[in-house]
Amino acid sequence: MTSRSQPVPRRRRGRSFLIFAAIVAGLCCAGSILGGTTVYSSVKDTIEVRNAAEQFLTRLKSGADQSGYDLLCEATKQRFTVAQYREYMFSQPAFATFEITGSSVDGDTATVTAFLQQDNGKNEPRDFPLDRQPDGAWKVCGKPY
Repeated sequence: MTSRSQPVPRRRRGRSFLIFAAIVAGLCCAGSILGGTTVYSSVKDTIEVRNAAEQFLTRLKSGADQSGYDLLCEATKQRFTVAQYREYMFSQPAFATFEITGSSVDGDTATVTAFLQQDNGKNEPRDFPLDRQPDGAWKVCGKPY
């Protein structure tokens, strides 16, 4: 009696490859979405930080004391009354123009660097610290100028 062996079933490589390819494609899509969201959030924060600093510097340049004070965070407002803020600002050299040259955002804190061209012609770099407020707005927080 000879035993006849049953044929070994063939492995279905095509289906395994398709499953593997679907998993890889899904992971790539998820990574792209997560990466895109992170980049969008970072760019959005950078634009908002630069806009907040530009608004603050524009108000300082125009001599708008109260509206400049309104762009300070609560912690800084607790350190300076409006009168102290006004006195401090007038003790600083006046500037004719400014140019924002850099910014960095790290979570809820940021720093914006600007070159201020003072009325005497001297260019001076200044860093402006900003904090994200509970309402999402960015405000100058710390030494205002």
